[in-house]
Amino acid sequence: MQKKKRWLCIIICVILTVIICRGIKSVIDQKRFAAMPCAFVMPEEFSLPDSRLVAVGTATHGNGDPFVAVLAVLREMYAAHGGAALILEENVGDAETVDLQHAYSGESAQNAGYYLIYENREMSDILQWLETHNQRLYGIDIQNIQPVADKLCSRLTELGLTAAKDVTLAATGKEIAEQNLPFLDEIDEFLKDRYDDNTLSEQEYRYLLHQVDCIRQNYEYQLAGNQHFDIRDKMMAKNTAWVMDYEQEFYGNDYAVLLASNGHVVKTAWTYANEYVDATFYPAGATLGKDLGEDYFVIITEAAENYFVAGIGNGQTRQKIFHINRRDLPLAVNGCGYFTAQELLDMGHTSWDMTMVGAATTDMQTWDKKWYAIPVPVPDSFDAMLFSDRMTAIHKQ
Repeated sequence: MQKKKRWLCIIICVILTVIICRGIKSVIDQKRFAAMPCAFVMPEEFSLPDSRLVAVGTATHGNGDPFVAVLAVLREMYAAHGGAALILEENVGDAETVDLQHAYSGESAQNAGYYLIYENREMSDILQWLETHNQRLYGIDIQNIQPVADKLCSRLTELGLTAAKDVTLAATGKEIAEQNLPFLDEIDEFLKDRYDDNTLSEQEYRYLLHQVDCIRQNYEYQLAGNQHFDIRDKMMAKNTAWVMDYEQEFYGNDYAVLLASNGHVVKTAWTYANEYVDATFYPAGATLGKDLGEDYFVIITEAAENYFVAGIGNGQTRQKIFHINRRDLPLAVNGCGYFTAQELLDMGHTSWDMTMVGAATTDMQTWDKKWYAIPVPVPDSFDAMLFSDRMTAIHKQ
């Protein structure tokens, strides 16, 4: 009996030692990953396309390199055309009221949206550039509409629609969303009256109508059931088109850069290459490609080795740096290379296992590419690729 107890104690001690050692290694690795500098430089091969909307896809939301690429494209676009708005995959649906100095400062009262992933130095550089050059930031996602609802309710109250204070515009749940839909029509009518009596300028009227429409889109998203992912991307495409029209009409600008996940910006439908998720997804890029044609240009980002920040669990509060090794990819570069889709096709690549990791993931889902690699056709899905030998994680403020 004593012998069995002794062996049991030894086994427990070994297990605890392994857990402690792995914990220590994890802490050391996290510090080492976080200290990696972002060495990305836009390759000389890159040439600004003539398209009005250039999308830069992200392999993950937590890489610094795509942010640096976006800033490079914004600079070239502004130099060539005198204007360059930034359209962001973010739960905002808002634009004019964003204080760029504090949009992702970590001060929750000032934040533009809900994506903690954008609280990083690379985004701060973009925001500083936008403010310096008097250019604008727009969110297009409608998963969470709280910021829009709060701002709209405040403005409606100022205009005299006091009933707005008694309605939870940021509805949670199908029942409340269905109950609120008629009130959104009332808001549209109220705003039309305020526009007709010259209380609202045409620009503010158009902007407030868009905010109402974003809330309506959020309700449709909640009511869509299993089709909500497709509804989300459909709405993101619709809001992107609204931004392009709004920029042209009120700022005389025809050009913008879209920063969103690879999976949102590609031009073709896709499915995961595993047996656990068998749905086909129709991304926003498919709609934009159809509607804009050559005026929509897609650059996806990819890396042989990828260090990135992502949320743990639901990703709302806890984050860490994950690592993916994509040495299976059939390209090799020193630093970063820029390849057009036609060049990839000429190399014999008719399909590409595109990396796409969301705002949250798990260690298990980074071990096997079936969880994050999506086969897409070349050249139909994208126009070009930024391929790095290593992409590093975003750097926190």
